[in-house]
Amino acid sequence: MAFEWQEIGLQGGAGSRHGEHFNQWEVTTTYSLPWHWQLGENWEIKTQATASLGILDGEGRQATIFTIGPNFVLMSPYKKLNFEVGINPTWMSKDKFKKVNFGSKFQFTSSLGINYSISEYLIIKIRVQHMSNAGISNHNPGLNQGMLGIGYHF
Repeated sequence: MAFEWQEIGLQGGAGSRHGEHFNQWEVTTTYSLPWHWQLGENWEIKTQATASLGILDGEGRQATIFTIGPNFVLMSPYKKLNFEVGINPTWMSKDKFKKVNFGSKFQFTSSLGINYSISEYLIIKIRVQHMSNAGISNHNPGLNQGMLGIGYHF
């Protein structure tokens, strides 16, 4: 398997920090990578490259947000269900909102999710994610969010 376009989707979610409520909406895309590992007869770890482009809204102030990076997917024996973990370098067009200073326009977004294929082409996703600058700035409040998404699998 080579680099292969695998999925396109939409996702959105919410979180809060220091009393400021944040919403995030994104268009996502996923490419299959050629590396994978078989774990016994029924489990497999696959690698992916993911990217997203969206809006982070904090109390009426918006920033463009862009992520790109690797994901690891644990494919269960029940092929419709899989588990995903990733960490993506993240760029924000604005790092200061009304009550929250993220400290840097460069962040990292780590995530843990569950994906369920409801048909051959349609996937529902639930994930939790944490965005922070990993201490590269004195201000590093971080942001935890719950996300829901839907994807079209090619």
